[in-house]
Amino acid sequence: GGAAALAAGLTPLEFGGDFGGSIRIPAAFCGVYGHKTSETAVARSGHFPGANRPNLAVAMSVQGPLARTAEDLELALDVISGPDFGEDVAWRLEIPPARHQRLADFRVAILPPLGWLPVDHEISAALEGLAGTLSRAGARVSEARLEGFGDLREYYKLFQSIMATIVHAGFPPRRRQELAEKVRAGGDDIANAWADGIVASAAQYIEWFGRREAYRATYRDFFKEWDVLLAPVTMVNAFPHNYDLPVGARTLEVNGSPVPYGLIPVHAGLCNLSGQPGTAFPAGRTSGGLPLGLQAIGPYLEDRTPIRFAALVAQEIGGFQRPPGYDAP
Repeated sequence: GGAAALAAGLTPLEFGGDFGGSIRIPAAFCGVYGHKTSETAVARSGHFPGANRPNLAVAMSVQGPLARTAEDLELALDVISGPDFGEDVAWRLEIPPARHQRLADFRVAILPPLGWLPVDHEISAALEGLAGTLSRAGARVSEARLEGFGDLREYYKLFQSIMATIVHAGFPPRRRQELAEKVRAGGDDIANAWADGIVASAAQYIEWFGRREAYRATYRDFFKEWDVLLAPVTMVNAFPHNYDLPVGARTLEVNGSPVPYGLIPVHAGLCNLSGQPGTAFPAGRTSGGLPLGLQAIGPYLEDRTPIRFAALVAQEIGGFQRPPGYDAP
C-alpha cells in the first residue's frame, strides 16, 4: 500500500519493513525506489517480528525507505540510520560515501540465471539491456557467481529455515508441530526447510547462524572485486491478488508455466539472509504497461553505494514514471 501511495503522489516518502523483500518487491511492482538497509544500520525495535525492544536473537528483518528518487532514499537513510534503543551512549554509525560517483567507475556483477527458478522474460530482458547500457557507459560488467552459494537453492533453504523459526517463535509447541506436519505433506525440499524452522531447537538455530556467517564472509570477499551485484528483485512482475487459496497452494505463472508462490522471495533473500543492503529501482515497463524493477545489492554497511548506483542508472535509462492519470511530481 505504501509503495502504491508513493507512486500515486499521495506521499513523498514511505517506510517499510523488509524480511524477505517487503520493501523492494512492492517498490518494483509500483515503479518506485526502495532500499533494504544493512542489518543493524537502522533501529529495528517495534517492528515485526518481536516486541518493542531490541532482541539480538532476531535477525534479517530491517526497516528502510521508499521514494520516487534514489536521492530521496539517501536523504531518508541519513535521517533514520543509527543505534537502536539502549545503544546510543557509545554506539555510532558512519556509513561511508558511495564507492564511485560515475557509472564508468563501477564494477558491476550480474547474477547468472538459476536453473531451477524461471524469471519472467521481460525482467531478464531488462537485466540484459541494462548490462549493455552499463558497458557502453564504461562500467566493468560481467556475470559473476558467488563462491559457495551454488545455485542459491541451499542458500534459500537456510533463509527459509531461519525465517520460519523467527516467525513461529511465540507459537505453542503443539501448534508448531501441527503446522510443520501440514507444510511437509506433499512439500519439496524448500517446504521441508520451512517446516524444519517451525520446530527448530535452539541448537539448530545456532548452527544455522554459523552457516549464515559463512555466506556473509563470502560476500565480504566478493565485494573486494565488485561494487554491486545486479539481480532481479523477484521472478515476476505485479500480479492479481489471490486470496482464495492458502499461500502453500498458490502458484504464479512465469513464462507460461506455474511456479510455487513461495518462491517469490528467492532473489530478495540475497540481501536478507546475509544482511546486505539492496536498492530496488525502476527499469522500465512491461509490454502491458506495468512497472518493472531490478535491484542493486551492495557491501554490508555501504548502503550509499547501491543507492548512488541506482541514481546514476536513472540518468541513463530514466527513473520513476508517473502512473497514467496521476499528477505526482
